[in-house]
Amino acid sequence: MKNPTRNTLLAVALAAVAMPASAITWDLGSTTSTTSGSSYSNGYVSMSVGNTRTSAGSGEADAPSVTASAWSNTGGTKENSANRWEKVGSSTNQSSYTLESAYLANYSGGLGSLNRDASTNSSYGDYNETNSPEHAIDNNQRNDMVLFEFSSDVQLTNVSFGWTSTDADFTVLAYTGGNGQPSSPSLSGNTYGNLLSSGWTLIGHYNTSGTGAKAITYAAGMEDLTSSYWLIGAYNSFVGGSCSGCNSGNDYFKIASLTGIKKEPETPPDTPVSEPATLGLLGLGLLGMMRLRRRRA
Repeated sequence: MKNPTRNTLLAVALAAVAMPASAITWDLGSTTSTTSGSSYSNGYVSMSVGNTRTSAGSGEADAPSVTASAWSNTGGTKENSANRWEKVGSSTNQSSYTLESAYLANYSGGLGSLNRDASTNSSYGDYNETNSPEHAIDNNQRNDMVLFEFSSDVQLTNVSFGWTSTDADFTVLAYTGGNGQPSSPSLSGNTYGNLLSSGWTLIGHYNTSGTGAKAITYAAGMEDLTSSYWLIGAYNSFVGGSCSGCNSGNDYFKIASLTGIKKEPETPPDTPVSEPATLGLLGLGLLGMMRLRRRRA
């Protein structure tokens, strides 16, 4: 039979010494390493696509690193007969455009994106994509999103914009897999409309403006959600959900940093503990409480 006094003392001791998870910040304005990507030309603009940028986290020991890449729904927008890129609003339905890797740029205000169908011709493609404000992450003509792949599961709490223009509504998704989905996502060739049936979970759409930190909030039942894969982009109605006020104008921003917490190890099941070990843990807990009281004095 378990000793109730012993278990009570153990619970008190563990509660006294437990420390809350520390916030981790990933600075995306001074990334630690990059890849060059692949050379690409669409007949109007030449660029590198599929590159990644990696940043180490700070604020906690053994903080996971994050690797970022850019994506946009530019697949299927090319008119093969004319070898030109069509504009949004033509006969093709934008919701059917598939995802392709893009160029992830690093500006003074943070990460921006350049699409594969960037054009210097106002009649074709994503015109003005290489110029301000469309050099940012935006939803003008195409919908840009950045994939953040962490080295271990985290929960994001804030995204910080170092530069914005017009408006800065944004969308956040996390890959949760399950239901026969693979352990890691494959975006290439998929559509935004299929993400929720491909293992992704919509965390939310957020109506914001201006630079600075933007809180990522969670609906009931998702408070403890963590993942190694996150998508953040300009407000994207194609993934589903709704957002009051997010349909007013286009959104442009550069992502300067992310803030979050890493997933804590699973708590082991309750097991009997010897009296000396229980008293030792209680002593550590009481010592911690005494030190905290002295600091507050």
